[in-house]
Amino acid sequence: MATPVAVAAFAAVGVPLLTAALILVPRLGLFKATGAPHAVLPKPVSRLDGRDVLVIILLILAKLLQRIFGLAPPLAPSADRLGFDLPALSVTSTLAIDDDDLLRFDAATSPGSKKSRTEAPPSSKSDPLSPPAVENNRSLLIAGLINPLMSILLANRNLPIHPFGAVNTRNTFTFLDPEACRYPTQVLDPTRGITVSAFMGGPSNRGRRVKRGVEFEVHFEVAALRRGDTSPTVIFKQVGAILARLPRDTKPLYRDLSSTVAVEGVGDEHEDEKEPAWMSADGEIVELGMRAPKKWAALCRDYNPIHMSSILARAFGFPGKIAHGNHALARAVELVARDPARVITPGPNTADKAVLLLSRSDDGEETPSALEVRFKRPMVLPSRLGLEVADVKGGFALRVIKHGKEHLTARWTKL
Repeated sequence: MATPVAVAAFAAVGVPLLTAALILVPRLGLFKATGAPHAVLPKPVSRLDGRDVLVIILLILAKLLQRIFGLAPPLAPSADRLGFDLPALSVTSTLAIDDDDLLRFDAATSPGSKKSRTEAPPSSKSDPLSPPAVENNRSLLIAGLINPLMSILLANRNLPIHPFGAVNTRNTFTFLDPEACRYPTQVLDPTRGITVSAFMGGPSNRGRRVKRGVEFEVHFEVAALRRGDTSPTVIFKQVGAILARLPRDTKPLYRDLSSTVAVEGVGDEHEDEKEPAWMSADGEIVELGMRAPKKWAALCRDYNPIHMSSILARAFGFPGKIAHGNHALARAVELVARDPARVITPGPNTADKAVLLLSRSDDGEETPSALEVRFKRPMVLPSRLGLEVADVKGGFALRVIKHGKEHLTARWTKL
């Protein structure tokens, strides 16, 4: 018969260990994926649940212990002493999308709206005499759903960079098949999987030494089969830049190269262009409450503590809990997309360009385009930020500001 001491010991030690085993054993695939240079997830990235996210967080914590005990791989300076050599890492997965994903996106980007739609887009079957229904744009839906692959890459034990406190500084989203990106459940073949791959590092993708640490890029590519087609095509690409903080004395030390020629095209391709003539987007406000990160994380599974906790955000040097940058961008895009002619007035053709990039043309085709965003300042929650728009070559620009200071700027242009 078990003694009270034995029962207490089992309750204190055995139960937590058993619980951990029940969570971890079915998720050994995640453990393997964060230890191999090239991995394949055993389940669709968009179907990772709360227990999967918990395991990823535990694996990131394991990286922290690895560093504390001196077992982490070293961050090696590159040969030119301008950055760091990073290991070539990749992870591949499938992507499942259903109406629940659309509803989660809509709840995060237009909360309280009664105009969210999950049915097929009103391309030609609607009554031509009735006004077009307002619908959510959802261009950034896939970007949100594939986001966990970035966390899995950053949790890789071969990567000498710790993800806690790291921030996304810029993104380039390329919509090669905009219709498939916006209406995946109607346009894509449900019997054939959507494939997504993410990769980083290697000789052609080094970490760059910047003033606050190291900046590096993560690349994504999504391929899918449209209904009626016989072979899949790439419908979406993304390049995301991540900044991880480093001690100031980490070598190589930061060198200001702004007065010299950009190294290997690292400069800003828009820096020679004139500053856009910004105008208010008809008084529209991008509002982000304290619960905003939770709503976006329900879609993208990004539970970085800087988004989830004010206390932990301060521990990483931020003034408080901050918004997900892509969430603020998606909110701004939805505000513009609902009525470009009302929101955009800087030039005679700007609203027309916005319509071209955000919706179908008369022949049902959508224009391939690229959306580039730079995150300038953290958006401390809660926040009410102004939305401004401008005309740029080949498209339009938008920015989110507060007290005259830019928090994000974006350009949406046709390819």
